[in-house]
Amino acid sequence: MYKSSKEGLVSIGGMLRSYERTFPKSMYTPWTKHHQNKLAKQKLVGDSNEVDCTYNKALLDYMNSAEVRTALHIPEGYASWAPCKSDFNYTISMDGTQEIWDRLNGKYRMLKYSGDVDAVVGTLGTLGWIKISKAVKTELKPWRQWSLDNSTDVAGFAWDLDGLDFVTVHGAGHMVPQDKRAAAHKMLLTYLDGKTL
Repeated sequence: MYKSSKEGLVSIGGMLRSYERTFPKSMYTPWTKHHQNKLAKQKLVGDSNEVDCTYNKALLDYMNSAEVRTALHIPEGYASWAPCKSDFNYTISMDGTQEIWDRLNGKYRMLKYSGDVDAVVGTLGTLGWIKISKAVKTELKPWRQWSLDNSTDVAGFAWDLDGLDFVTVHGAGHMVPQDKRAAAHKMLLTYLDGKTL
């Protein structure tokens, strides 16, 4: 049962309770609201800061259904399920990964990697902050594919900038080492050896 496209309703103990069905990037990735105009101009995000970034409607509806709550023995007084909660004390900071890179640039060589099927922190968002970063970056090696040893299959893509290696891992989600162990192993060892993919 839905109250709106953004809010669902579930009957718990005979009472209707609501739950959020979407989580906008302004809540999940708070720094984006501080960079919204820059990102929109570069067509990296839409004009609205309230776009659902997690695409969890089906999961939220399922987890909050009466059948699942009953099967999991969730007491009637407990709140609805959500992957993110906004009712805790959290100080929102404008700092995101790109600010860390800006502060450490020139002091360390850094590796930033992204699973190309990551639905949480997607590759396009990471490329977005690299492009709007304050630090001037010289391209050392252009965007290219890389493979595991003795394989012609694409393991991902790499882009080397002055002080920053950006690597994608094909078929990996948010937890790259868990999803693609061999690719993560090669990527990390190559970086630690001071080499590039």
